[in-house]
Amino acid sequence: MGRVSRWAVRHPIWGIGAWLLLVALFAVLGTKFAGVYRDTFEMPDTESTTAQQLLKDLPGGGSSFDAVTGRLVWKAEAGDPKDAATVAAINGLAERVAAVPAVACVITPYGAPVGKDCPPADPAAAQSGQQGQTGQQDQAGQQGQAGQQGQADQQGRAGQQDDGSGQQGLIPDTPQAKRALAAFGAAGLSPDHPIGYGTIAFTGKYDDVPQTDVVKVLHEITALDGTDGVVVGVSGEIFTFAGMEEPSSESIGVLVALVILLFAFGSLLGAFLPILSAVLAAGVTTGLLLPFVARFLDVATFAPMLATMIGLGVGIDYALFVINRYREALQRGRSPRAAALESVNTSGRAVQFAAGTVVIALLGLFLMRISFFNGLAVASAAMVLMVAISSLLLLPAALSLLGTRAFAGRMSWINEDEAVSKTRRDGPLHTGAVVFRTLGQVLVLPVTLLGLLWRATLGRRRADRVHHGNAFARYGNWIQQRPWLAAIVALVFLVLVSLPTFAMRLGFPDDSGAPLGKPERTAYDLVAEGFGPGVNGPFFIAQEFTGDAQANQAAFGKLVGALNQTPGVAVAAGLPPAADATATAIQVVPTTAPQDAATTDLLHQLRDEVIPTATAGTGSTAYVGGTQAITADFSAVLADALPLFLLVVVGLGFLALVFLFRSVLVPLLGALTSLLSLGVALGVTVAVFQLGWAASFFGVSSTGPILPFLPVMVFAILFGLSMDYQVFLVSRMQEEWAHTRDNRTAIRRGLAGSGRVVAIAAAIMTSVFAAFIFGSNSTIKVFGLALSTAILVDAFVVRLVLIPALMTIIGKANWWLPGPLARVLPHVAVESEDDYEPVDDIDEGDGSGDDGRAEPVLTPAGT
Repeated sequence: MGRVSRWAVRHPIWGIGAWLLLVALFAVLGTKFAGVYRDTFEMPDTESTTAQQLLKDLPGGGSSFDAVTGRLVWKAEAGDPKDAATVAAINGLAERVAAVPAVACVITPYGAPVGKDCPPADPAAAQSGQQGQTGQQDQAGQQGQAGQQGQADQQGRAGQQDDGSGQQGLIPDTPQAKRALAAFGAAGLSPDHPIGYGTIAFTGKYDDVPQTDVVKVLHEITALDGTDGVVVGVSGEIFTFAGMEEPSSESIGVLVALVILLFAFGSLLGAFLPILSAVLAAGVTTGLLLPFVARFLDVATFAPMLATMIGLGVGIDYALFVINRYREALQRGRSPRAAALESVNTSGRAVQFAAGTVVIALLGLFLMRISFFNGLAVASAAMVLMVAISSLLLLPAALSLLGTRAFAGRMSWINEDEAVSKTRRDGPLHTGAVVFRTLGQVLVLPVTLLGLLWRATLGRRRADRVHHGNAFARYGNWIQQRPWLAAIVALVFLVLVSLPTFAMRLGFPDDSGAPLGKPERTAYDLVAEGFGPGVNGPFFIAQEFTGDAQANQAAFGKLVGALNQTPGVAVAAGLPPAADATATAIQVVPTTAPQDAATTDLLHQLRDEVIPTATAGTGSTAYVGGTQAITADFSAVLADALPLFLLVVVGLGFLALVFLFRSVLVPLLGALTSLLSLGVALGVTVAVFQLGWAASFFGVSSTGPILPFLPVMVFAILFGLSMDYQVFLVSRMQEEWAHTRDNRTAIRRGLAGSGRVVAIAAAIMTSVFAAFIFGSNSTIKVFGLALSTAILVDAFVVRLVLIPALMTIIGKANWWLPGPLARVLPHVAVESEDDYEPVDDIDEGDGSGDDGRAEPVLTPAGT
């Protein structure tokens, strides 16, 4: 990539053209070969997967897995779900929804189904369809679509108590059992609450349903909600993505980043360039590249927002590193093109290494062998690669073309360096510079006032203060005077904040985590009120038989009876096996909600005690599926694959740092301390989203378990980013160590040279990540809090406090390398002082080559 960056500097017009050509290629791929985002995944060799496959093989089960349905739920505020006004309102809604082209049928308890393609009721297919629908658990766990059956099926299920099938007297005659049984069909009414439900079925498969039609259905439902005396909601995976609001909270993070960059560069255009570079790359990736990826991999519906979060954060940081080095070179008197070449030869290399580290960590998720992770890994890695290309191709070309005008729109409270002023030339961009300067003075008055305060307290000329005299040099000296105190305080803080991690429960969020008033949250609450909380997340048991018909009936009845006698079970009922059946389905409705710890405990009791005892000696085997079952299996798969994942990702990171720093202890410190940052991130996340501490401040309406894939995803992202900060900080220290052989001087000068840019980069990335906390997507909120906490702590506590303190305590042993390794490893530097080439053939903007004005530049950076 270095050659490409240098080519873009020499030929900026061609460089920008190459970027546009790349965008055009992605436009073709993203429009002609676009896929659909799906919240599905497969986990081979797990009990929940076995249960799902057996349910799929039941009569009618295969087609039901591809069916696209949603559950419509309503409440009559007058208190009678059968009153004329309620019936008229729901029937009118059914007719309007059925008129939408993609809707096949709408089933309500108030009459015949409405729609162009309403199939006849089939109890057997209905029951397997019920299991299949819920087997398609998405990451939000919303699948209690227990009711994808016909109304006749509901009545038949309730009557299984005395049908001679072996269930006679086994189903409890309790209010909670009756409520749960009332939810077994495609439509019905609660026996003791003014709540009813129905089913909306779409034509074709999930990928075939136009999102515009889903939005129309959602609009009809939200329009009726709260009117005509009816509260209405709807749930289902198809509605989750359609109802998702366009992200807006990230604009807050971008604005904060802009303010930080204004303070850093004192220039309106200089502050906009990193943001523009990141926003363009993120937009191209999210809008064009990720739809293409979704054609070949299972990419979750929240993946574009997660990728955007990562892209904006790292993209602004990468561009910041390049522009900051460019500015430093200008301040030392280099010509603009020479400065751009120096920037890509130094910080450009660091960006390549940083992006490569993050990509390797993300692609390490393939080791988990879960398709769900594969899509997230590729989506996030593609975003990181794209923002890196933008920083190494588009941005150098823009800097080369703009020259010193890259810092136009100067703020009055920042002194422009004389070196930059001296090299400024009038040109075709002069008018634009004046415009930016005027806008900066008139429209950014609040920032200007803050800048005056900044200058009065901390501001001063920063040029040529790399080795001594700046705030970070004095801070480094302060750390070195009391390293034990700094290290102990930092470690105690990190450990204490990490403590809630030990209380972490894993689980998929469901609609209970949606904001109040959202259609999915309304449906969830109404179902829990009218039919019991467990209906929102039942277990589905696939019982497999090997005996004759009579033995199978007896085995079925024994298992149903044992399940109904288990504390915590509201009701268990299923289809009695046919004479030639080899399997059947049983639905178990807990008395507790899906997110309750008691529901998870019930799952383990069923798997470990109840089912093995009930099936022993019967010639049958039973497998438990459902949301909680998938969560448990997911966690088990992660636990099995985690050692290999950590070994590969951490091991490769450690080896890369050994190769780069020619040291053993410094890479070891970098790798181990990243685990402390992860602990803090998970501790804060558990405290807010599970324990409810400060939940209202962050807009968390309900608490529950933490996403099972969150720790692994956060670690993959964090490890790459923390290694970036380690490289940017320690590479300067290593450079000074090579010159002085004084450990304390190397640490202090390393902080002086890189501390400021690391702090700015971390502040920007934290602000971008934190902005997503206040969005409406519950999954992204969790990632926003975890990643913003991780970056904030990793940069400002681990890299800028703990690492310098520990390196001061360790002393010269920081740079120890065993003799055999020292003889074998080559000398490599991310930001090489000796790689600055003469630039006497630089094209000055017209793409034609040398214009004779640039002087050869041979002075290495930092001198």
